[in-house]
Amino acid sequence: MDGFALAQQVRSNPETRDIPIIFISATFITQEDKEFALSLGAVRFLEKPIEASELLLTVAEVLTGESPEQPEPLPESTFQRGYTARLLDKLRHKENQIRRAQRLVETVPAEQRPAFEALLAQTKVQRDQIEDELRLLNSRMAGDEQPSE
Repeated sequence: MDGFALAQQVRSNPETRDIPIIFISATFITQEDKEFALSLGAVRFLEKPIEASELLLTVAEVLTGESPEQPEPLPESTFQRGYTARLLDKLRHKENQIRRAQRLVETVPAEQRPAFEALLAQTKVQRDQIEDELRLLNSRMAGDEQPSE
């Protein structure tokens, strides 16, 4: 479960919906990612890498500041569409990383090749995880769209 899914789950539970959420991400960093996170009720969005002092300052500000009114959780279909769009963007990024790494592996000296091959393998695992999450979301969305009897 990533931050988007966690935020939706936190906001959907009456017992946890008022907990402030600070997003910290190295991979979901586009403006659309930030807007989606804020629509889920995040109070801040920080990009990695982040200095520990900046993180601590942000946490202190959130905990000592006035708690903003939390938005209602997104309807599940709206969340799933937004989340799918975010994952598709991330998948395109991973595919580009894989293509670049494959070209690079062919050009690096033999002694450096194992490190680049390991990086390529890890990126492929990450791509596969995104594809699995997309399949799961699509099956959920298909289940939601079927008429009830």
